[in-house]
Amino acid sequence: MSITVQNDIPIPDEDETHSLTKYPWHKMEVGCSFFSAPRENEDQRACRIRLVSVTYNRRKFGHKYRLKAITENGIDGVRMWRIE
Repeated sequence: MSITVQNDIPIPDEDETHSLTKYPWHKMEVGCSFFSAPRENEDQRACRIRLVSVTYNRRKFGHKYRLKAITENGIDGVRMWRIE
């Protein structure tokens, strides 16, 4: 497979690129958090592993996160806080 470089494709607005992710990274400031429920065919442990892996790339921006497996409204999921 060959990748073709193109130079006349318009750059999307910042709001458009943020909408491509399901996680609210661009809205999170230090102290903010969100809850993520497991996906279909996923348990709480798998949900935690998924979130750990998606935060890995966020470190290049100097962001750090803390996760905790918790139950909210009867749903076993993971809460993620931005700590830096």
